[in-house]
Amino acid sequence: MRPHFILSVVAALLAAACSKQASPPPAAGGDTPFTIVATDSGFTLPDTLHTGLNHLVYENHGSEIHECMFIKLPAGMSAADYVAQVESGIAFPEGAQDCAGPGLASPGDRVEMWVPLEEGNYITGCWIASHMTTRKPTGFVVHGAPKTPVQPPHEDVTVRMVDFRYEILGHIQRGEQIIRYETVGPSMHETDIVRLEEGRKVEDVRAWFKNQEHDPLPGTIGGGCMDSHDLKRITWVRRTFEPGRYVLWCDMPMIQNSEKEDPNAPRVTHADAGMFQEFTVD
Repeated sequence: MRPHFILSVVAALLAAACSKQASPPPAAGGDTPFTIVATDSGFTLPDTLHTGLNHLVYENHGSEIHECMFIKLPAGMSAADYVAQVESGIAFPEGAQDCAGPGLASPGDRVEMWVPLEEGNYITGCWIASHMTTRKPTGFVVHGAPKTPVQPPHEDVTVRMVDFRYEILGHIQRGEQIIRYETVGPSMHETDIVRLEEGRKVEDVRAWFKNQEHDPLPGTIGGGCMDSHDLKRITWVRRTFEPGRYVLWCDMPMIQNSEKEDPNAPRVTHADAGMFQEFTVD
């Protein structure tokens, strides 16, 4: 998550929550994915997902970069309560659980994801810029089991997230690839994948993450995975890779509990500790 970008607009969050669009129900069984659509005003997804492994397609129909964090709320906490804690400077609101989700995606991007979810009440969240509080929140419930449990796909490559580095088991090749994401920890981690434009470099990626409301991204982004409080949660992402130079990036803040952050202190992330890796797709 990226709490230092968050602005104080709880009213916008509450107003948007009342205008949640209807969406089709998830698949009753088998491995038919449901769709999450991100726009510049919020998300559209089913009201109810099932417990266990969920198969989804994530599409960014907006003109901006978006991600989709699944956040499980504790009993008695509303979306407004969650945002109020965030606005007070708490990076990880007390009792709420990050449960992974599709990472940052450029406009027009489309990826598939398999993610396990536990029963409970959830909201979606996008931590890029001020989107968490200025864009439509979407609540959903995880309940019940599908008639036929979803089976995980066979991965082409495994990305292991370790303090503070990536371990890539296998070789990411051009074309369609399935990446299995594992968190070794002991800290939570996330992965964003940036395909660099010709002539751009890792330091350009760092500059964008540090100042993403103003600087243009030095490439395209998509195919990553958000963090999870449950380090045993394994996710799979399918995306198409074109030839080029890529960077894996972890923009998680060093603080990972319910303490308040000092708004005047420099923001230090896992990437600052060395958690990024460049690779090439031939």
